[in-house]
Amino acid sequence: MTSRRRRRRLLCLTSAAAATLCLSSVDASLHKRNTGVLTSSAEALDRRFASQSSNLRRRRSDEFDPLGGTRLSAAVLGGLQSPPSRELVEAGDHTKIIGGSVVEDGKYSYIASINYFTSHFCGGSLVAPDIVLTAAHCAGYATQIELGRYDKGVAMSGDAERIEVAFEIVHPSYDPNN
Repeated sequence: MTSRRRRRRLLCLTSAAAATLCLSSVDASLHKRNTGVLTSSAEALDRRFASQSSNLRRRRSDEFDPLGGTRLSAAVLGGLQSPPSRELVEAGDHTKIIGGSVVEDGKYSYIASINYFTSHFCGGSLVAPDIVLTAAHCAGYATQIELGRYDKGVAMSGDAERIEVAFEIVHPSYDPNN
């Protein structure tokens, strides 16, 4: 099966975790099937935050309060920083996960591969139908998210999805120099 791409723009939110949020449009049924939780629909998010859309067009917006107490800063992706280094580093003998085990295909499809175009550079977790939570240092390069992919060494299949990032939110307390 070929990968599915979604182009519909969604507004997405997160709690005040000290991390970066990469946002994307994700099939809500995939999230419910994997986590047992279904949060606000995309339409509800669009209605609730339509007035915030102008804030999301800037690299760093003024703080807004979409969750009634959770203050976030928004960032729009797209060529704002230089791409990650393509320099090769020798892996040595440590090319596998130590102490890990093989899992069945699709068991952890809420795990996200955060990509710069088609190259993986960070991991994350699907925490709502249209929200992927990742580490703050991953900010600025995400162009797409892969969900449900079992093995990066083989072509996407089954329920795996490749979704374009709509925008990202960086927690205001994150300091890349610290």
